[in-house]
Amino acid sequence: MRNERMSTIRFSSWPFWLLPWIVPAAASLYLKSALLLASGYWITAASLGMTRDFAFWEKLSFFKMDIAAAALVALALLLIGDLLPRRFRLPFVSVVSAAVTLTLYAQLRAFRVVGQFLSFRMFWSAITWGLRAPAAYAAYLGIRTALLLAVGTVGILAALCWLLKRREQAETPLEAKVRNGMLGTVSWVPILCCALPLLFAFSLPHVPSNPYNSSVLVRAIRASWYEDETVPTEEFAGLTTSGLFSRYREIDHAPNSQGDARYWGKAKDGNVLFFVLETMPTRFLPPAGDMDDLPNLQQLREHSFVGLDHYTTFPRSHEALFSLLTSWYPSGVPEMFEDRYPSMRVPGIMAVLSARGYYTAIYSPMRGGASPDERMFEQLGVEHQIYPADAFAPPAGNLRDEWLRSRVTRDLATLGFLKQDIRRCASQGRHFAAVFLPQISHLPYPDLPHEEPGQDIREQARAILRIEDGWLGQLVTLLQEEHQLDNTVIVITGDHGIRNQEEDPRLVPGMIDEYSFHVPLFIYAPKALQHTMTIPWVTSHIDVEPTVLDLLGIHQERSLEEGSPIWDAQLAERTTYFFANSLFGAAAYYSNDRFYMRSDMSDAVYASSTLHFQTNDVVSMNSPEYTRVSNHLARMAGLQQVIAAHFIPGDKIRRRVLLPSGD
Repeated sequence: MRNERMSTIRFSSWPFWLLPWIVPAAASLYLKSALLLASGYWITAASLGMTRDFAFWEKLSFFKMDIAAAALVALALLLIGDLLPRRFRLPFVSVVSAAVTLTLYAQLRAFRVVGQFLSFRMFWSAITWGLRAPAAYAAYLGIRTALLLAVGTVGILAALCWLLKRREQAETPLEAKVRNGMLGTVSWVPILCCALPLLFAFSLPHVPSNPYNSSVLVRAIRASWYEDETVPTEEFAGLTTSGLFSRYREIDHAPNSQGDARYWGKAKDGNVLFFVLETMPTRFLPPAGDMDDLPNLQQLREHSFVGLDHYTTFPRSHEALFSLLTSWYPSGVPEMFEDRYPSMRVPGIMAVLSARGYYTAIYSPMRGGASPDERMFEQLGVEHQIYPADAFAPPAGNLRDEWLRSRVTRDLATLGFLKQDIRRCASQGRHFAAVFLPQISHLPYPDLPHEEPGQDIREQARAILRIEDGWLGQLVTLLQEEHQLDNTVIVITGDHGIRNQEEDPRLVPGMIDEYSFHVPLFIYAPKALQHTMTIPWVTSHIDVEPTVLDLLGIHQERSLEEGSPIWDAQLAERTTYFFANSLFGAAAYYSNDRFYMRSDMSDAVYASSTLHFQTNDVVSMNSPEYTRVSNHLARMAGLQQVIAAHFIPGDKIRRRVLLPSGD
């Protein structure tokens, strides 16, 4: 009887209120396995120079810190819970467990969609975009999986509450006294249960240091709150603005173009029109491909510079537009320039043309509260930002159907404003520089009449392009009617390509890839060209602004460009960069006919002859090439921060970038 009584006491002293922690502990192990099975094992083996796969126990050792972290947190919750009143223990552990589980789920979704963990700031950016495009949430957030997770979590908590209630009703006075007395809830049994996983974890074999050794629980939570923006800037401290751009050209092997007499000033006093195609990789619109179904673009191509190997600088519209209008690379750290330097004023084509009396404007159907795009356009010297009146109005009726229909309606309304202003400028004899940003080709695509369901994404994109070609035709017709077509430089390009697996499952997330960066480019300049001129070497969005200003014959602020006119053959020898740190957790560059990439997630470096990287392209961590690529990308990111700091008033913010940490 005594042994039975002691067994009951020990069982009753077990802290059942700690059981909710099992959910996030298991979720962390699942998340770690997702990382390792996706490519982690193979990338780590390649980075370490191994010619074999890891053995079973070696693979298990990657979970060492995950098991230890989960056990240590359980022990901490056990100790904290013992200090709390009894009625608060289960709610406390449940709230902590729910918050951690939600964080792990969000990071799992982020990893599967874009290939890296994201910060709350990045999630908030997605939320603000979703407020302007709410129906897209269902695709990007995985609503069905989230609901299953929520229902499962609630079910577990409900079962625990029922179990605790039954236990309290069944316990004897002696058991209650023991539970609230000296033994409390911290008995040797639960402590031992926390200690055993620790002993098991540290008995596993050692694997050489690599990013996947660390606890994914700690890493996911840290990534949610902290964005690593440490880049080397000391090398560039104290340099003048002109000295910084000279150093850039030295690092980048960038040409210092002096103006080509064949094209300089050929479009002097001309208008400028940017027609930016949303989410448009060259796979959907090959610049030298057949265009019989795109008659207006085909007509313009006959007198255009055509970039065959043209790339965006960043696979997101905001940064891509920044590069198009400034000839600068975007920020190489997670924080955007306009967030870090709110008072920054960047020289670029819109500021230059505004100063020369041009009517400068952005025409976009997308607008939201405190949009970073609006702040950026203001910093770039754009005079007017034109949005339809209902650009931020939530759709009525069926969310997805109404949103998709209203998206086309807003695009048409925005096009109407652009046509109206072109007519007004023509009647006033005033030059204009306009940027048109239709959103019809933003995924998910709207359902179009006469199109079959289940089409391949390329066929769907082509159907969208035919609509946009019709809009381009309306602008061409209007310019012809106003006798301005030959006096207008028209830039047609994609802002970026496919960014995540929700847009196309064939994309490998977390990697710099041509599917995300390789975009079409057409620069219509009829006064400079009587034929199509194809550009075979690598060009970038930073080269568009110099090309247009050369055609206009403008010298102002040209020493502050990072790009060069696309016809400059010296670009073939330049190093060209591809940034996606805050989106993919990776950055890359092109140099000497090779592409190099570094992944923050795996700390791996890749080298390939194309902008597409695979496991067999991984460079050994012990090789000089690994160090060279890592240092080169970090150095360029640091230089960009110092350059940006030179375009803000005062010295206070500048010192934050130029001085080493701790000064």
